[in-house]
Amino acid sequence: MDIHRSFAQVAILEDGATIRQLRVDLVHDRRVAFAKTVSLDDEVVIEVTGSSAAVERPSAPAC
Repeated sequence: MDIHRSFAQVAILEDGATIRQLRVDLVHDRRVAFAKTVSLDDEVVIEVTGSSAAVERPSAPAC
């Protein structure tokens, strides 16, 4: 996840190949909706920025 101030650009990889790319707006409902698509078996890599807390804890209000 490449995290920006108002959105995150997401690349979903499977067996080393990009199978999907999407943009997730960093507003509460959209962050939570995206988080619900991630399973416990998935590995998520996020960029460490000032906005990363909004992605790390999707149920919390935006920073």
